[in-house]
Amino acid sequence: MMALREDNAKISLLIGGEPTLYPDLSEIVSFGSQINLKMVIINNGRRFKNRRFIE
Repeated sequence: MMALREDNAKISLLIGGEPTLYPDLSEIVSFGSQINLKMVIINNGRRFKNRRFIE
């Protein structure tokens, strides 16, 4: 992700498979936000129905 920032990227797009199944997704999104990347997740939406996942 640091390479993206060094190349002046503004967005990090998380796709492929099902990103919400990755156990460290929240840490990745948090880190990307901390280094001023707009974090975008493309998924099938199923896990976002689960309130515990969202929290």
